[in-house]
Amino acid sequence: MIRGDKMKKDFKNKALFNIAAGVLVSASAMLTAGTIQTAGAQNNETMSPEDIEFSEQFKLFVGVLKGVQKLSVEEHSYRELAETAINAMIKVADPKATYINKVEPLREKNLPPEQQLNYHAEMFFYVLKQTKDLAEQNNVPGVTYTKLVETGLKAMLRSLDPHSLYSNQTEWKAHQEELQGEFRGIAISLSKDDGAPVKALEVMDKTPAQRAGVLKDDLITHIDGTPVNDLDIQEVVKKLRGKPKTTVQLTVTRKDEAQPLNFTLAREIIQVDPVKKRMIETENGRIGYIKIMQFIDKVDRKVDLAIKELENDNGGAPSSYIIDVRNNPGGLLDQVADIADNFLDGGMTVVTKERGGRVSGIPFTAHAGDDIHGKKLVVLTNANSASASEILASTLKHKRPYLGDKGRATIIGEDETTFGKGSVQRMLPTEPYGGINLTVALYYAPEKTPQNVGVTPDIKVVLPPPTEEELKERAK
Repeated sequence: MIRGDKMKKDFKNKALFNIAAGVLVSASAMLTAGTIQTAGAQNNETMSPEDIEFSEQFKLFVGVLKGVQKLSVEEHSYRELAETAINAMIKVADPKATYINKVEPLREKNLPPEQQLNYHAEMFFYVLKQTKDLAEQNNVPGVTYTKLVETGLKAMLRSLDPHSLYSNQTEWKAHQEELQGEFRGIAISLSKDDGAPVKALEVMDKTPAQRAGVLKDDLITHIDGTPVNDLDIQEVVKKLRGKPKTTVQLTVTRKDEAQPLNFTLAREIIQVDPVKKRMIETENGRIGYIKIMQFIDKVDRKVDLAIKELENDNGGAPSSYIIDVRNNPGGLLDQVADIADNFLDGGMTVVTKERGGRVSGIPFTAHAGDDIHGKKLVVLTNANSASASEILASTLKHKRPYLGDKGRATIIGEDETTFGKGSVQRMLPTEPYGGINLTVALYYAPEKTPQNVGVTPDIKVVLPPPTEEELKERAK
């Protein structure tokens, strides 16, 4: 049997393959029109199913490798990316196996980029074959070329930053559904740190989680009896989602509860209502309240409608507005830019900058005409207001000349700052295998980025938790 140490030796002494660069280029992938597409079709009639799988997965890897190196906001070498993928992949076959690149980094750095790509593609070609053979020799069940490449790509994307990821076909489809406002699960917004339980940030109204009694700030320690501390957020979401009417058991700890609590929930098709509105009556006038759950597709239209309905309310229009983006994880850049436009009378809203500070595309600019006619505006935030939520808060806080060098909105926060995610992810399909979310730029709204620092509220407050009566009313 080839053990990890033997495999390590083989890798170390392996000479560079003498494959013509033209062959590898034709067998790799091209990045076109925002999609990573495979190229270099082969005659599949003369190949076995396993050989076809190997060929397609190899092309997938090279295409993603090339795309990530070209588009990532931070510069990463082919060597760094490929070695991360290879080391994760070979551990599927033998946890002790290690890949060692014998070529000195300085010598490799002086090669033209295409030669660097070809070298690491050749090495991946070899290692992929060897890893499959090693898995069979070690009697590791269920190892396919597809599984090996998926493992390598997940490790490669995960190594870039917390928001870049590779999704297989099933995961990609679920992500697409979520952006359309639908998913199959129990309806909890989550956050998770490495090695820690899962925190319930928001429990959606009239959903399985709320009906079962799960509360905001509950800490989920086990899912179906499996501890979650060592799982990443993708693995957690995968366990929570599933076919409607199937069940999942949660074990949670809760402040002021001495013992863990167990809940059994039946999954449902969750239709996300991303915008909620209501009129708040006060002694000083009426306040239009709009809560944005997430910046999914077409949410700008729902905000437009909410404003129109509040402005035309039979009891009279509001004298001021509150926009609530607490626990809003973000979403689509164009949607938040359009929503910010509702409250501004011109001026720049969002600028994105790629690697090296290059401005990406055309900056978003607000049109003339404030839809709420200059009325007072407050944006509510907390530490879980992230990404697109921070764009909205930052651009409305930005001082503008036409406002007398003041911000359009007052930011009121429950925490010292918002989440601190100022990066832009591009969704790139790897047809037909799934896709990648890749961090390609940082955004500035319009001059500052909240990356790693967040948006500091103008006023910090501590808001009381909802009462038991309010929770019961939401669950109806």
